[in-house]
Amino acid sequence: TRAATADALRHANITDPKVKVTCQGFRQTRRLYAGDSTLLAEIAIRTQLPLGGPASTIRSSCAVFDASGGDSFADIYGATRYGRIAQVKKLTLAMKCPLVLLPQTYGPFNDPAIKRDAAEITKRATCAVARDAHSYEILKDLLGSSFDASRHLCGTDMAFRLPTISPSSEALNIITSARTLAAGAAVVGF
Repeated sequence: TRAATADALRHANITDPKVKVTCQGFRQTRRLYAGDSTLLAEIAIRTQLPLGGPASTIRSSCAVFDASGGDSFADIYGATRYGRIAQVKKLTLAMKCPLVLLPQTYGPFNDPAIKRDAAEITKRATCAVARDAHSYEILKDLLGSSFDASRHLCGTDMAFRLPTISPSSEALNIITSARTLAAGAAVVGF
């Protein structure tokens, strides 16, 4: 557990000094002694024991904001990956802490059981935001008659809110070299 840096708060446009933002990591591990183990957090929640940082962080939070890595709230990466992504959401909901699903991709969901599980999570979330029109349609489909336009929104990818920075001289040299090598062809960088 660590406090958000002043730079992170500035980029998130959080300027009120009374607002406390805590960053808590989770790890998928069977090592119960690891303080950031999601398994330990789940045991703590089910038993109401004060075990581990993640469970106590969620328990003491006003809300949990979840982005699922942007594109992982789906079953295209397999059931195991989906289970890992869904676990923190379920822990949050089990502790009756408001869950805000930040702008992300929803789906695809090819496995009917996973789709039902994702639907249950999104229905119970305080707010769910899709990051593009296609995901928004999938979100609407997941929610069915539970869709509420005041809580289920279409936004933009969070990367569009990242601050721009000027490239270093080293980066500019690499770009110049790439353009020379490309000899007029398009140059794309990530």
